[in-house]
Amino acid sequence: MANRYIIHGAAVNGNGTASNVAANPGENGAWNDINIFEGTPPPAGSTLPAGTTVYIRSKDAAGADITRAMTGARSIGSTAGTFSAWITWIIDDGAVWSGVSGTISYTNSAHSLTAITNNRFVAKNRGDLSYIISGNNYLYSALILGTYTEFEGLVVNSLAQSGASGIRISSSAFSSFVDCDFLAYKDAAALFLVGSSYGYGFSFVGCNIRLDNVYSTALINNSNQFNRIYMSGCKIYGTATTSGSMVLLGSSASYGMIASIVNTSYPPFMRLSYLGGASPVSDISSTLCDGLLGSEYLKNWGYISSRNDGAFPTLNATLPDADPFNCISNAYCYTQYPAFKLIHHAE
Repeated sequence: MANRYIIHGAAVNGNGTASNVAANPGENGAWNDINIFEGTPPPAGSTLPAGTTVYIRSKDAAGADITRAMTGARSIGSTAGTFSAWITWIIDDGAVWSGVSGTISYTNSAHSLTAITNNRFVAKNRGDLSYIISGNNYLYSALILGTYTEFEGLVVNSLAQSGASGIRISSSAFSSFVDCDFLAYKDAAALFLVGSSYGYGFSFVGCNIRLDNVYSTALINNSNQFNRIYMSGCKIYGTATTSGSMVLLGSSASYGMIASIVNTSYPPFMRLSYLGGASPVSDISSTLCDGLLGSEYLKNWGYISSRNDGAFPTLNATLPDADPFNCISNAYCYTQYPAFKLIHHAE
């Protein structure tokens, strides 16, 4: 599949098939308006087939960073993508346009940005694609994700949204984030919301998540049965996460969720999820969550934890040495709820 190219603000609108500025309208050269990235069909005489990769120059034709001020709801991506042939959008880091490395930002105070289904968004430099929310309003802002979407290098920043109702990132099916940063002043009834489809959810790899003000009690909330969360190599921090009242995963459905968390650090004050009641859990495991070998496991019957940053009381506890898996000389301390008693029967 041939690539396509966008140079926002170029003097001539080409057919999108080359990275240069076209000599005449419709001839070989880049498209000259980023609105194609925002769902507008290509101009007459050019095409955007399913499976295409589109490179976007990260500065406009005049050499300035690109800022898109939102006065209403807006979308990014293209409806040309299909389940088997996504559209991939790459914010270039100078590989195509040598020496050009800028940013594309969407700024907003109370509107929603929607990522269209079957689209992949890649910022070659982390943060070169950003969604920035500011202002003091009574409406929450949202990043709404289509049925299948992927982001790499995205930054969502609402730290300047002081006093507002917060931000929510919602998915109706499955969405993936790689090397993304989420910096939130406040969440709008969960920073991440998994929608109504069965068996879907979020995947986070190498992401940073900061939350500074508690609106709800769950960072990620599930609204249907058996939705899935995968998280690897991430960091969760911020004043809200150390309040002691917030959980990592919540569920408003009757059968909870399935979650696998690996090598992800989060404060010991943040519980994995609720225990029983109106928000049950199906199966949540978290390994290497305290920077060492500490892990947690939670099901409807209760939880078990070996986090070493919880300062749990121990009996004859020993410190790890060069052989951390030596269970005899290096006993690990577990806390468990509800408690149980081991009974030894003589043979």
